[in-house]
Parts: sequence; C-alpha cells; structure tokens
Amino acid sequence: MTGAVPRSLPRLPNQVIPLARPWKFLDQSAAITVVRGIQGYGKTTLVATWLRDQPEWIDSAWVSIVSGAEAEQTFGDRLVAALDRTRLIAARGTRHSQTGMAPTDTALCADALGLLDRVAAAIPLGRRLIVVIDNADSLRDTALLARLIDVVADNERLQLILCSRGAHP
Repeated sequence: MTGAVPRSLPRLPNQVIPLARPWKFLDQSAAITVVRGIQGYGKTTLVATWLRDQPEWIDSAWVSIVSGAEAEQTFGDRLVAALDRTRLIAARGTRHSQTGMAPTDTALCADALGLLDRVAAAIPLGRRLIVVIDNADSLRDTALLARLIDVVADNERLQLILCSRGAHP
C-alpha cells in the first residue's frame, strides 16, 4: 500500500475484555513497567487496549522490536519513527528527518535516545508521553538499556512500558 501512514499501535480485535488486575497495574503510572509473559499470553493486546483508552492529554509512541541480531541496529530507527508519529513532535515541527541524519548511521541509537530525551524534556505541563517497547527482551545491549533508563529517570512526564517474553538484563 503506497503512501499509507504506519500505525502507531498494533491492530486490536474488536472485542477485548480488559483484565482488572493488570489494568490497575498499568494505571499506577510507574516510570518503568515491565509486562512479562510467554508468547501468545496477551501482553501486546493488554497494553495496546489500555493505551487506546487513555485520555487525550497522554501521547504514546509504540516501538516494535524485531527478534534476533538486528534488534539493537533497528531500535534507533524504530524509536525515531514512533516519536515522529506523536503529536508532541508534529506540533513542534522538529521531525527527525529534518536533522539530516541517515537512518543507517551507526549513531542513530544514540541520536534516537537523545531525541527521546529532548522530546520528554519539552513535554508541556499537564501532558505525558508513554513509550511502549514491544518484544523488549530482544534488546540485550546493557549500555543502551542503561541510557534508556537514564532518559526515563530524568523526565518525570515520560513513562516506559516494556513488553517482554522472558528475562531481561
């Protein structure tokens, strides 16, 4: 499909019954939340349904990670694309493509986390940004994860939700 705008959330079934306990857990708005379960457990559906029902003043960026060796290499590009789709960047006119950095540059992950840090620091009072990383267990680079945690720790209006199939560094 040419010219189609990529979806920021995964496609959801029409009828989803939210589970009260996990739903309340997500409502707690912790800085970092890890939703862990085996493949097919419903992690993505749970988080996507919860996110769809959030109020207008909450923006979201959904990053789906590919499994395997390419996870870290594609993370930066996928994070930038997800941030570009948020209202926070669109309103400021500072899309990543305007920075002149090619998506294949090796510094893209660092640049993507820098962009996330700048976007989070510029979130207006009364707004919030939730970044969901689906298949987060594929991200194994501890330096990348430490930097991501630092960005979240430095920005109180930023919330990170990791959907993971297993143990994580």
